[in-house]
Formats: sequence, C-alpha cells, structure tokens
Amino acid sequence: MSTKPKNTRAASANRLQAAIVEVDRDTGVVSIEKFVVVHDCGRVINPLLADVQIAGGVMQGLGALCEEMVHDPDGQVLSGSFMDYAMPRADQAPTLVLDALTIATASCHGFGSLFGTSCS
Repeated sequence: MSTKPKNTRAASANRLQAAIVEVDRDTGVVSIEKFVVVHDCGRVINPLLADVQIAGGVMQGLGALCEEMVHDPDGQVLSGSFMDYAMPRADQAPTLVLDALTIATASCHGFGSLFGTSCS
C-alpha cells in the first residue's frame, strides 16, 4: 500500500526584487534608496493586506543588513540578542515600489484563501 498523497502538486508563487543602493566609500554604510518588488500570488482579494505582507517581509529581510555577529577570540557569541545591534525601524524603510501580476494557473491547490488570494 502506497503512502504517497494523491495530490502531489505544490502551490508556488513568483517574485522579483531589485534594490538601488548607495554605499559610503569611507564608512562602508549601505543605504537603500529604492526597493522594487513584483510578485505573483494569484488573484489578490485584499491588495492592502498583500502589500503589507510583502513590505513586512522586505523589512525583515533588510534587517539582516543590520545584523552583526560578533565573537570573542574563543568563539563565544557577543551579539546574541536584538539589543546588541540595531534593527530596522519603519522610519528607515526605503521607498518601496510594489506591483502584483496575476498569472493564470491550471488548477487551484486550496491554499489561496490563507494568503488573501482566490483561485477562481
């Protein structure tokens, strides 16, 4: 008897991201001037909800630019919490350009309503 599920198709989305950055040659500080995201998450029912989810994901990802793992000579982590380095704030968010594409798919996988989209 096979334990393989009958529906083996997976839901997927496409996304493109691009950033225009400026790097201070003296300090190495990177500032993001503009960040563009184009995504395909199906038919968007609530565009505001989709946009804030995308914007939140962008800011979370950009937080990695602020992260600095510092170790002592013995390898002990010295920057183990958010108190040890600056996390991005809303007032530091770059100009975000968000756009959505709707690309028709052959079938619906039943997960659309979880993500603010519809399959019909």
